[in-house]
Amino acid sequence: RDDHTYFYAVFSRPIMDFSIYADGKLLNGAKEAEGKVVKAFAAFDLPKGGQVLAKVGISDVSVEGARKNPETENPGWDFEGIRAYPWRRGCITGTTRSMCCG
Repeated sequence: RDDHTYFYAVFSRPIMDFSIYADGKLLNGAKEAEGKVVKAFAAFDLPKGGQVLAKVGISDVSVEGARKNPETENPGWDFEGIRAYPWRRGCITGTTRSMCCG
């Protein structure tokens, strides 16, 4: 079976460094990857107590579809507003302090 899941992420602060791993192998300088297990890690330069907000869209069709999801469904950074959408209740459970994809 050849399933794909595409994702697109937007952050409230600039990414200072990032790494992508596909099936346990570091892909130096890669901006995209394919594999059974793909992980992405991002580093940010934050002041003490600083935070990074993230919006992530996913699609089973295309990267473009994944990109459109956060842009159309949440064009701003209104976490509480998104949390209030009735169909999203139960999807957002609190504050995420770290992110790991995989």
